[in-house]
Amino acid sequence: IRVKDPKKSIEFYKSFGMKLMYEYHGDDFSIYFLASNVADDVEDTTSRGNCDGRFGPILELTHNHGTEDDDDFSHFNGNEDGRQGF
Repeated sequence: IRVKDPKKSIEFYKSFGMKLMYEYHGDDFSIYFLASNVADDVEDTTSRGNCDGRFGPILELTHNHGTEDDDDFSHFNGNEDGRQGF
């Protein structure tokens, strides 16, 4: 899921009991992986191994750097004319 404000989005999903499993910060984007039904707190969110072998859904959030300051920025939702996937 693409997000404009990762801090708000992560806190939103944490309010449902999800935990941040892994995060990666590239030059112009960041990705965050969250999961539910995690027994222990994850101390090192920079380890990709936190997501290996997990049974169950993992949510990926993608943040394109700079969009949080752009009031006119919006994502296409796939329902616009000429943009339907099916």
